[in-house]
Amino acid sequence: MQDVPIVYLDTQDYSKIAEARLWNRGEDVLNIFNALLNFKINKRAIFAYSFPILSELLQYSEKNKEITIEKARVVEDLCGNHAFMHPSVIVSEEVKRASEEKCLNYEFLSGENRWFPTTKSMFEGLDDIVEEKLDEEIQKTKGTLNRKTRRYAKKKIRPKIIAQFSRDYASKLAGHYPLSEKFFTNYLADALEKRIPYPELDKLFYAEVQKPTNFLTAYFEQYGGDASLPFAMRSFGEKLVPTIERMRTHVETLVRSEHRSFATSAIADFGSQLALTMIEVSKREAETTGWNEKAFQEAIDRGLHKETAFYRTFGSTLTRYLTQNLGIHRNGPHPKESDGGDLMHLVYLPHASLWRSDARFCETVSQACPWHRKRIVRRLSELPQAIEALN
Repeated sequence: MQDVPIVYLDTQDYSKIAEARLWNRGEDVLNIFNALLNFKINKRAIFAYSFPILSELLQYSEKNKEITIEKARVVEDLCGNHAFMHPSVIVSEEVKRASEEKCLNYEFLSGENRWFPTTKSMFEGLDDIVEEKLDEEIQKTKGTLNRKTRRYAKKKIRPKIIAQFSRDYASKLAGHYPLSEKFFTNYLADALEKRIPYPELDKLFYAEVQKPTNFLTAYFEQYGGDASLPFAMRSFGEKLVPTIERMRTHVETLVRSEHRSFATSAIADFGSQLALTMIEVSKREAETTGWNEKAFQEAIDRGLHKETAFYRTFGSTLTRYLTQNLGIHRNGPHPKESDGGDLMHLVYLPHASLWRSDARFCETVSQACPWHRKRIVRRLSELPQAIEALN
């Protein structure tokens, strides 16, 4: 797998291809798509999608249902079962690698549609509810129990309490996720009892919705407007833009006051800080990559996260992006809602042989990370030639 170029397309690439294929228009785009398919069929390139790709592509609208499904089919036709791991999994693994003297090889690319995040966050807080129910049950006991006896009593009744809680809570979880009540009845107790490690539970959870078309059907047709997961990247952009606009007003004031150097320094600090924040969020994926949150935090405390490809790429690009969008230069561009998604795609840049984004963002990344320039392809039309050059 490592000898074959890994290609990461931009979300808009899949959209253009789907529109051209469904409505039989855009011959140039269809020719490019067929050329890419030939690279795949002849095993001269591997195309991989990701969680951010699905989050941006599979945005439901009843009027656009047909094209939305077609986008998912294009992803499947070109990528097959190849998907990059979830952004937090990749960042967690990078931190782990930085902390190990002898680094074991780890595949950032999955051949089994392993694009999804850990289910660990789904069960956060449930342990506390179980403990409350255990305390309530213990309080029903006549007489006063000392600490040792209380612990023993809890241990004895815990399986029963967890089993009952799992049966009662299964329907609530089934109302929020594209799985049956039976799934949660079968596995929630095992999760709370720690009988199934989260990496295995993740596979069970997403088994029915791993493929893009299945994911779309489960989240959009079954749950409609309540499907929150696919909009995670869009909401990131929606939150990012107002924040940057507020910062822009502040920076423009500094620039007018001839504090340009101070403003530039503040932007660099913000870029590095946001990169660290995203790394800290990835802590929950520590178990997925074969270690634990305590070891992860120790690596952060030692500053090893600064040695990761993500920290260097994301921090440098964000600093450049903010410099362009915060009024340091006159008539600079304003941020777009899609910028949040573009920033998330940066996670995959160091791990792809070729990487696509829109021309504007490609230029930003190229300026910020000159060491990645050979990977960056500015136009979809240039991609076949770029792949040919690697073979």
